[in-house]
Amino acid sequence: MAKEIQQLTAMAVTRASKQGLYPDGAGLYLRVGRGGAKSWAFRFMLNGKAREMGLGGLAKVGLADARKKATDARLLLSDGRDPITHRQEEETRRAADEKLAAARSMTFDKCAEAYISAHEASWRNKKHHQQWRSTLTTYVSPVLRVGIGGAAGSAEDRFLVYLRRETMKVYDNGDSVAVIRLGDILPEFHGKNSCSSCIHQQSIR
Repeated sequence: MAKEIQQLTAMAVTRASKQGLYPDGAGLYLRVGRGGAKSWAFRFMLNGKAREMGLGGLAKVGLADARKKATDARLLLSDGRDPITHRQEEETRRAADEKLAAARSMTFDKCAEAYISAHEASWRNKKHHQQWRSTLTTYVSPVLRVGIGGAAGSAEDRFLVYLRRETMKVYDNGDSVAVIRLGDILPEFHGKNSCSSCIHQQSIR
């Protein structure tokens, strides 16, 4: 049985040069394409249909790794799961995790600076540029960096604290301008921050 499953050797993989499929057993194949490019394929039947899943090129996936990938695929099949669908779901989850991690690293200060950089060319004078940065630096950034009582928290939480606090008092001129400018920036912060949608909703109540 071991010979039936592991028919290829490292030497045979290296020497394979003729275009075609070279079976290792139990659905795993080495594919040699035109020009000698080599890659791995796992072929299987699911619901009466023949399927094939690429496992990567030989340059990145060696024989041992290809066998492990094929074993993992067979285990999924034994549970009635499609290994191709499973991989797609894992890739989607991984991409979402990476996107969320990137979003969480996007602070409000960074987003505000990006907004200013993208729009300042349309502003009429240099004073307006300075006022934007000054308003946000004076009234917003300190609150986002440190929560009530100096407690640490996420940017989202500190932002909500700021908005809730400011809506409960009469704004002085600086705070009013800050809130207006926050309203301009929030739509662009949306999507860059995991909780931006709830922040946006809070800001317009």
